[in-house]
Amino acid sequence: MTSPDVIATLRRIVGTAAPETQALLADEHLRYQFYLDALAATSAAEERVVLTAVLGDNDKVMSEAAVTKHVDRTAGAMGSSSAFTEWARGLSDVFDGVDFTRRRVAEWTLFLRAAEGITPSADDIAAATDWLQRKLATEVSSRDTLELLSSVGRTKRVRNIAADRARKAP
Repeated sequence: MTSPDVIATLRRIVGTAAPETQALLADEHLRYQFYLDALAATSAAEERVVLTAVLGDNDKVMSEAAVTKHVDRTAGAMGSSSAFTEWARGLSDVFDGVDFTRRRVAEWTLFLRAAEGITPSADDIAAATDWLQRKLATEVSSRDTLELLSSVGRTKRVRNIAADRARKAP
């Protein structure tokens, strides 16, 4: 379990509204929300410390889920593949050994590039998770990307959504 010292450090970032330390130590659901709040409230200067602290929790599934949610929020807020890539590169050592998060970072990079009109390779699309393929099919407007996805998408649903959107794309 995570230590009271880590909770105290993160509590300083989140503020006094955070649950009591013993409650956080005993309940991973409270701790998950606490971690999300800490990650959302952190400054760029403290982000590395907070991410490292969260990833140090013994409940790896929960802590990695919180960090991955932070990656999702950050990617959505960045808006460009270059800004997101620069942010992720600066934290790559923090994400070492956190396979799910590293993959999500790579997939966000691919998605943001596709959203900017850069068509991914057929191999990249075929290797993408269902999450990314659905996201590409429903959110990217590039006809080339949609047509490629309609032919190499893993599920019938993704292929059909992509084909329909490709027909309607300008």
